[in-house]
Amino acid sequence: MPALTQNAETPYQLLTANLGDAIDSALCIHTTRASLKLDNDGICREVFTLDGSKPRDIERIVGTHYLASLADADGTDLTSVPSVGAHALFVELGNGRPALIKTEQITGVVFDGDVVESN
Repeated sequence: MPALTQNAETPYQLLTANLGDAIDSALCIHTTRASLKLDNDGICREVFTLDGSKPRDIERIVGTHYLASLADADGTDLTSVPSVGAHALFVELGNGRPALIKTEQITGVVFDGDVVESN
């Protein structure tokens, strides 16, 4: 798993992942409802649902920035690396006001085509 670093050029000093050069070798986070494909900067570029639908709440994640993960049920353990059982947090900067988006529970993490964790 790549080291997560802080990027001074990103608004609000968000955590970003150095994930290589090509979007097809970036991080993919699988949840109970969808798969989220992140680019080199931690931006969600594509969302695929298990049933092929495009629910508005899931499509809203496209273009948002991965921030961190909530790693426990009571939401007190914030980690920089997505892991199975956690919930990924993305930040949306639309309308000039940041908003957090929490995904469903993570069921798998794939980096550079290799399964890092799966349920």
